[in-house]
Amino acid sequence: MLGCGWTGILSAYFMKKRFPSCDLVIIEKEGECGGLLKSETINGFVVDPVPHVLYSPKNEVIEELLSLLRGNYIKKEKKAFIMLGDKLVPHPFETGIYALPKEERARYGLSLISAYSKASCKGTLKEALEPYGEVANDYLIPYNEKVWKRDLSNLSGRWTCSNRFPRVSLEDLVSAIAGIEPRRKGYFYYPLKGGFASLFNAVYESVCKWAKFIKGAKVESIKKRGDQFIINDEIKADKVVNTIPLKEIISAVEAPESIISDASSLQYNSFISVALGVKGKGFDMDWVYIPTKKVSFHRFVFSSNLSPYNAPTNNYSITAEVTLPLGDKVDLKKVEEKVIDELEGLGIIERKNLVFVKSWYFKYGYPVYDIGYEERRNAVLSYLKDELGIESLGRWGRHEYVNTDAIFEEVKDSVNKFASSNP
Repeated sequence: MLGCGWTGILSAYFMKKRFPSCDLVIIEKEGECGGLLKSETINGFVVDPVPHVLYSPKNEVIEELLSLLRGNYIKKEKKAFIMLGDKLVPHPFETGIYALPKEERARYGLSLISAYSKASCKGTLKEALEPYGEVANDYLIPYNEKVWKRDLSNLSGRWTCSNRFPRVSLEDLVSAIAGIEPRRKGYFYYPLKGGFASLFNAVYESVCKWAKFIKGAKVESIKKRGDQFIINDEIKADKVVNTIPLKEIISAVEAPESIISDASSLQYNSFISVALGVKGKGFDMDWVYIPTKKVSFHRFVFSSNLSPYNAPTNNYSITAEVTLPLGDKVDLKKVEEKVIDELEGLGIIERKNLVFVKSWYFKYGYPVYDIGYEERRNAVLSYLKDELGIESLGRWGRHEYVNTDAIFEEVKDSVNKFASSNP
């Protein structure tokens, strides 16, 4: 296994379940495993540098994921909002407009109804969002420009076809326009103790009993010699499952120039995560999306609301995300100060009540869907699988923005298919 984040540890877990006698080696570039699924305890606060919650539209998937936590989880009603000027609109916007004054409900509702017949994920992201009219102008376009840090005319509209883009029924939309609060509530799950890393750790603790881990080792070379792979000139393997970024694995294999070019052209954003512990009561919200460019972060999460064990009594915690185009210089202290000032300006914190501030930089944050990326990505994936026999999975192994639950499904299906063809 190349990489030991969520995708890598799941791949090892399911391979061992299907092939109990196999020998597994997991190579991880960092000194510790976990990838984006880590948690830290700071001054009594449990903090996820990259906030996650657990959700799936498929009951069987969520049940399997929760079984990994062995009872260490809670179920919560989702309280997410979009900050639109001085108003908080419940997420998703399409049904959240019930909370707006009737004039605004009518204005946004007309745009949303019109988009039902005009919206398409073909073409550019800008073209895909424009049919949403007033909603696009006030929310969708500025928010996406803020997250992606690119001209939306240069990005693919395919993003709006993904399950990351909310969709509601026409019936629910009309009810929201009439000012009726949705009857169906959204729910998610979260580990009760230990932060979101508890999910990763539950799988890791099982895998570490029988797998060999090589940490702090970058994958420098992968050579195919007959039916065997030789990694870094010393590790021999019959099968390789990749979860590291496509850019990095292609630099390690003997690939043609066209594939090297395709892999190197794949774009992504980095991001900085800033966590704050604060004295006080806090707010009855889980997370908030912010389209305005007057603040640097595109969303913040009240981490302390995800579990009663995430903050000491009479304290609360917040984590804000700031995306960065690749190549931007990183000054963590400068970003921290800016985020503190902005949160104070929004009335979310008071600087004098800060208990701690800590930030993290993540080079690989969000895959970017630029025009033509899918063809280039697929060429790279096909080369790895068809020419070398390397399966590439997960957010970075497939250069695709996918959630924890979708990765779980993807890895399980991949291992099952491999097992069916190798009885």
